[in-house]
Amino acid sequence: MEIFEGYIPEPEITIDTSEASFALAPVAASNFIGPLTGNADTATILATSRSIAVDGLVSGTASFDGSADITITTAFAATDLTVPGIVTATDFNSTSDATLKDNIETLTGALVTVNRLRGVKFKLEKQW
Repeated sequence: MEIFEGYIPEPEITIDTSEASFALAPVAASNFIGPLTGNADTATILATSRSIAVDGLVSGTASFDGSADITITTAFAATDLTVPGIVTATDFNSTSDATLKDNIETLTGALVTVNRLRGVKFKLEKQW
């Protein structure tokens, strides 16, 4: 038994583009076999370049005309960020630098406060 038993290939179709009205007829296909001429064969850049933008908390813009790949360099908006889930990062800016603080006072009775802490050890039941 053949894998493609009963398969009948579609016949090749030739489109005659010499008719004056051909320019008005759209042609669509998943594959074209053979030489292409006109704009499809010679187009290298868009006639009018386009801007591609990312907007929101992260923003950036790049101009694209089809002649090369683009990279959009983004800037993060200076605003609060709320994430409904797990946040993973290579670094979090946790500023515990004395040069970034003022009104620094030594606590009296700090050992008493530390001794009130309840240190615990546990096993996480499941990933949240």
